Amino acid sequence: MVCTILKRHGEGVIITRSRTKVVDEQELHPTEKNGWYLLQTNTDSWKEPFYLDDRRTPGKQCMEKLGRENLSFTGILQVLSSPTTLNKLTIFTSIMDTDSGEIQTFIQKCPDPCWPW
Repeated sequence: MVCTILKRHGEGVIITRSRTKVVDEQELHPTEKNGWYLLQTNTDSWKEPFYLDDRRTPGKQCMEKLGRENLSFTGILQVLSSPTTLNKLTIFTSIMDTDSGEIQTFIQKCPDPCWPW
């Protein structure tokens, strides 16, 4: 899962590409209620997630619960480690701050009961 967070007005986009062209672009919309972040899972953004691997819905719910005012490395790690967002196939999580250049990587393990994918 990729989560992009608005740091400055209008900055941030998730670009989905094929081998030869841009297929889709998701841009931040800071004036909308939850437009301060973008969240991308292994499912293309314009498709409904497969019911056995819907990490988009719980990921968005966790981001909305976290809120922009509580944004931190710890908060993002909690979102990316929450049940159904984290699964058995998750090996590691990396969180980056583009302003400071800081990057933190965490080895993940999903304790049972845990979704297999």
